[in-house]
Amino acid sequence: MFVRDPNSAAILKTINTNALNYAPATSASELEIFFTRVGVNGPAIYMAKRVSKTLPFGEPKRLSAIDGFVEGPTLSPDELSHYYHKKENGHFAIYRVTRALKTVH
Repeated sequence: MFVRDPNSAAILKTINTNALNYAPATSASELEIFFTRVGVNGPAIYMAKRVSKTLPFGEPKRLSAIDGFVEGPTLSPDELSHYYHKKENGHFAIYRVTRALKTVH
């Protein structure tokens, strides 16, 4: 049985704006959330981060590597690939982008 978290409004305050927001997907740690937001240019995929599962998410940022009419974000189990669907020429196709890994010297 699921019960709404009494803090969900505060945790998702930066996500739940007056825009249409849908199709959320979280990282396994729940420190990142990806979602679709519809703006004046159509739907786009956004990501927001937080430092703890009990704290609110920070300001969302649009994923610039993903453009066009895109929706439905999801992460691969290793969280290195991001899958979404994109509308092109009246049809939807599934696409993938990969996370740039930071190297430590």
